[in-house]
Amino acid sequence: MRPLRLVLLPGFDGTGELFAPLQAEFNDWPTTVVAYADFASLEEYLAHAESLIPKNEPVCLVAESFSGPIALHLMQRAQRDYRCAMLSTTFAKPPLGLVLSLAQKLRLASFVVPAVSERILRMFCLNGVRDLALLHDIVAVVRSISQQTIQSRLLALTQMDASGFLADIKQPIDVLTAAKDRILRQRFSTSLITDIPDVRHHVIDGPHLLLQAQAP
Repeated sequence: MRPLRLVLLPGFDGTGELFAPLQAEFNDWPTTVVAYADFASLEEYLAHAESLIPKNEPVCLVAESFSGPIALHLMQRAQRDYRCAMLSTTFAKPPLGLVLSLAQKLRLASFVVPAVSERILRMFCLNGVRDLALLHDIVAVVRSISQQTIQSRLLALTQMDASGFLADIKQPIDVLTAAKDRILRQRFSTSLITDIPDVRHHVIDGPHLLLQAQAP
């Protein structure tokens, strides 16, 4: 039996480049990696993702962080044959208070300042992971994110509330929560765990970038 097509939806960087460790683990599976442009609306994200997903092929969505609500909206729209999903370190309702707090404290530009990026990533996203090759790869991707991209992502994020229709999603969903996540506390995944009818919750001892630090 042919495996489901994995459609990988990236985190805030939007490049899809950070899925390399996961792709290496699932190299026998048909895979589509979605990368985002500087879209400023939820509809643009959904339309772009759907344009890359085969119409007549069963699909498993794998979404991390920023893309969690995008995956949920795609499943609600049901424009493709979505069989299941895995949502990693994410949320149904955008944590806007957290976003605004980080924007004020870090003033956004710190994400693209090379001297600061490694320290921030090590502290908040990897939280103790000592894989220097992984860290360098992540820093390189973060340095490529422009101020315009950050602003467009934050604008789109304000539109990504999927909390109102979770009970309508019937496909099985695995929710991964990182025990050492310093960006999203476990409470942000509460509605995913309690409101989706067919859900399995896994708490994994790892950082926010769980799919990179601990690829299955």
